[in-house]
Amino acid sequence: MFSKQKSSSRSEKQLKAKAKPKRPGAVYRATPFDHAIRRVLATLAPRSRSVIERRFGLLGETPHTLDAIGQQEQITRERVRQLENASVHVMRTSSSYSALKPHFKALDKLLMRCGGVLSDAHMESAEVFGSIQSKQAALFLLKLAPFAHRCPRSPSFGERWYHKSADAAGLEKALLAFARSVRATERAYPEREFFACMAKFIRPVGGISKPALMSYFQCCTDLAQNAYQEFGHSMSRMVRPWGMSDEAYITLSKAGHPMHFTEVAGSIVSSRGRIPALTTVHNCLVVDERFALVGRGTYGLTEWGYLTGPRPKKVTTPNGNIRRQRRRWKHLVHQN
Repeated sequence: MFSKQKSSSRSEKQLKAKAKPKRPGAVYRATPFDHAIRRVLATLAPRSRSVIERRFGLLGETPHTLDAIGQQEQITRERVRQLENASVHVMRTSSSYSALKPHFKALDKLLMRCGGVLSDAHMESAEVFGSIQSKQAALFLLKLAPFAHRCPRSPSFGERWYHKSADAAGLEKALLAFARSVRATERAYPEREFFACMAKFIRPVGGISKPALMSYFQCCTDLAQNAYQEFGHSMSRMVRPWGMSDEAYITLSKAGHPMHFTEVAGSIVSSRGRIPALTTVHNCLVVDERFALVGRGTYGLTEWGYLTGPRPKKVTTPNGNIRRQRRRWKHLVHQN
């Protein structure tokens, strides 16, 4: 009697473990591709269909990695890859494949409008699809499309899809050359100036329309945008500040005049969307040699012609760390 109860409890645990996890509170939004995708998925075996739905995040599923699906199905990730490739071949040769042609035509026009390349990150933007569900469905259709091929992530580019007519090597070479020229200047560019400079490099190998240039920008990870809607190299401290000192420097540079450290902290809040501590901002203004004290709590930039006062002496701790020397009481007492 007790053995039967144990076996039944074990079977319930196994069923719960094998059940596909759902995100709590997740609401699925239907996409224009769902009807055609269901017709194509109906040509697969139940196991293959489940693998494809989880792999691409279709019809309410969340995207899964090969390892995650392998653990759920108790198979290796290479076996999951084989099932995915076999399922794609079955769907491409099925009679329901023709139902995808209208969507292929729309994706073909979208790729050409974006200069022949489209990054995975750019697909979620309002200019392209606007939702994660539509993006995942589009990724699945691009996998089946005869005119698109996927390029994996690289040190300077994210995951992206190229049109078969696009010069992928030429575009990437031009984008890398443009990124090097931007990095040499170490500055942040306004949108109009930035994309005008990019068009000069892209013109021989790709389109120079606004959607195309924005798509190229989204593909290249060496390029970035800061909180002031300015563009530049991702390694530039004017585009991606390395710390609070850089954020304070950008704030003063934008203001163009000396500011009280509380005003500097308030401007960083409005531009970065976070609340820095006043003491942190003040310490950065005191220590960094780019700032000069011009009044009671008011700081400007040394490049404006202000002279810096005496800086706190830096000492090395027994652990090898460098810090400011603590001021003792005898340093603060006026000697007569």
